Amino acid sequence: VSAALYHRERTGEGDHLVIPMLDVGAYFFWPDGMMDYTLLGDRVAGGPRIADTYSLTQCADGQLIYYAPTNDMRLALFRVLGHPELCDDPRYNDTHGLMADDNFATLGSILVGEFEARTVDDLVASLVEAGIPVARILEPGEVFDDEQFVHNGTFVTWEHPQAGTLRQPRHPVRFASAETPVPEWVPGLGEHTDEILAELGRSAEQVAALRDQGVVF
Repeated sequence: VSAALYHRERTGEGDHLVIPMLDVGAYFFWPDGMMDYTLLGDRVAGGPRIADTYSLTQCADGQLIYYAPTNDMRLALFRVLGHPELCDDPRYNDTHGLMADDNFATLGSILVGEFEARTVDDLVASLVEAGIPVARILEPGEVFDDEQFVHNGTFVTWEHPQAGTLRQPRHPVRFASAETPVPEWVPGLGEHTDEILAELGRSAEQVAALRDQGVVF
């Protein structure tokens, strides 16, 4: 929107923003989920996707997600999971070894077993201490007590005249200099018919006649 307004300011011409939701999703997803399709040609090898390295991980009592993109983080992960010997194993201690043969899959099976033997709380604490980004996977009802959501003030409650008390996320784009307004409800069918027609110069009798004829509600 800002770019379109700037274009109008510079040229005097308006512009129309075309933003298909499908295209937005593809653009957002590409770096993590499909970057291996970027380079084209017969001699190009796709390589691993970023998304493959941070899928949900099952633990003894729940799930978490972690991301260990660097070699140092990967070695730290081995130590957290009780396998320091992997740090000295050339099959697993650098990218070249991991990409050879079926080493990546073999390592995955080792790590899966260790994650499944430990609780989410223990793993989160250990991974944070090791400097590895991690977050627990919350059930929908748990998000309202999440420290980050509470800090952000993400969710608001307000009173709807017909539905009662409602809860929902406030708008995610906010200005630091002003409060984000609480959502308001849309008018009911015909709620403002009289006011709108009065502004258009119709008398109360004319409005009543239109309503009797089923022209307006």
